[in-house]
Amino acid sequence: MISKTQELFPCRWQFLMNNEIFHRLTMGADIHPPLSFNNPFDYVPHPLCVLASQEVRETVLHEVSWEKELSTGKMFGVMIVEKEGELGYLAAFSGQLNGESIVDGFVPPIYDTNSSYYFQEEMHSIEHLISNKEERRNRSLLLQDWLFRQYICVNGNNEKKSIMDIFTEYYRKKMLKQENYSRNASSHHIPSGTGECCAPKMLQYAFLNGMRPLSMAEFWVQSQSASMQYRHLKAGTTEVRHDGKFYPSCHGKCRPLLDFMLRGLVVEQSQEDDLDTELLDRVKTIYENDYVIVVDKPGGLLSVPGRSGRKSIADWLRDIKQIDTFWFVHRLDQATSGLLVICKDEVTYKYLQQQFVRHEVEKTYEAWVEGNVESDSGKITLRMRPDFSDPPRQLVDQDHGKHSVTRWKVLERKNGKTHLELYPDTGRTHQLRVHCAHPSGLNSPIVGDRLYGNQNTSGALCLRATRLRINLYGKDLEFTV
Repeated sequence: MISKTQELFPCRWQFLMNNEIFHRLTMGADIHPPLSFNNPFDYVPHPLCVLASQEVRETVLHEVSWEKELSTGKMFGVMIVEKEGELGYLAAFSGQLNGESIVDGFVPPIYDTNSSYYFQEEMHSIEHLISNKEERRNRSLLLQDWLFRQYICVNGNNEKKSIMDIFTEYYRKKMLKQENYSRNASSHHIPSGTGECCAPKMLQYAFLNGMRPLSMAEFWVQSQSASMQYRHLKAGTTEVRHDGKFYPSCHGKCRPLLDFMLRGLVVEQSQEDDLDTELLDRVKTIYENDYVIVVDKPGGLLSVPGRSGRKSIADWLRDIKQIDTFWFVHRLDQATSGLLVICKDEVTYKYLQQQFVRHEVEKTYEAWVEGNVESDSGKITLRMRPDFSDPPRQLVDQDHGKHSVTRWKVLERKNGKTHLELYPDTGRTHQLRVHCAHPSGLNSPIVGDRLYGNQNTSGALCLRATRLRINLYGKDLEFTV
């Protein structure tokens, strides 16, 4: 006999009644599985991942005991796998769920600290028995190092390494290429919680249990009704994410780890890897004299060189314009297009830099955001800081963040989206993107924002620096695109 619960939530019932961690999809039999594993840092979710995520989200949102935790939001993940010729999926949550590391229906942690007597006793000793701050810090660092040696990860080639060894290798090969580099990963402070994100947990379980990973996706779940009940918990530091939306894996914790764990799998290349040559050809000179050059930067091109080794405006200046020395007085983030001023000498750089510091430079951006913004104009004031465990993502931190202000007005509303003009009075990293997406801002992510809006989009970020006004040695110059 079918119960009322089964009638209302068939997917949830299927998930909860499945005693195994391998879940059979209730839909999607006509959808072809992916040919290669997706890049966790740059992907559009496969349709099978979308269906699996809907089942998991429906399950967790109707579990009453998880309401409080989901009021502030939590990251979940799904992974399509093949087991003995049958397709199914695995599910995971980041960290713990309701204080538990092991929950029915979800993959277990790579290493369960709750079952470690030594870890629990040492944590209790550090928290409750040691009053000396220096001793507490040293004991905590030693415990952290010990813990990262217990996390033994496996990859598609059946190689096994501890998180400590993985990070040490990654930093040596990818990050710090000095010839005299000899420090181990503990010197670089592996982020707390490394190994507890969804993707590593699902890959670990698949490899250890004879399953072939096909595709993965990570998504945010936040109970809107519970958010009102527990709204006092949302003060302080908040991540800029939205319920039901997909997001890339974090960089600080997961990039070194997944760089190792994905070995042995055929992984899709980033959609942006082959764009640099095309983007360099699209850079336009808007204005140039003996002191400055103003360019129209296309979205997707870096302003200055980064750790990725990808091309930037700096390469365009050297290779195309044959300018060997230059100074960037300000920057646009990679996804943003529009006006960028570069100085040709250090004196001009310092002259213009002071105008930026004193907020005398007039800047206007245009953006299309999701949804219909109700008011016609306003001002957003938030305190922001970097998310040190997941650069370049930024957090809103009312206690430790830096002051940021954006004025805005509506230009038009069309097809469920709003066209805005944005006037940043400060210049924090990703300021406009965070101010648009955050609930205390417009709560309307910029269209195409895969970092703060929705990973399930293939379009460009709809944010453009359209107007810039500076004073160059007593002469006012205004540029528009």
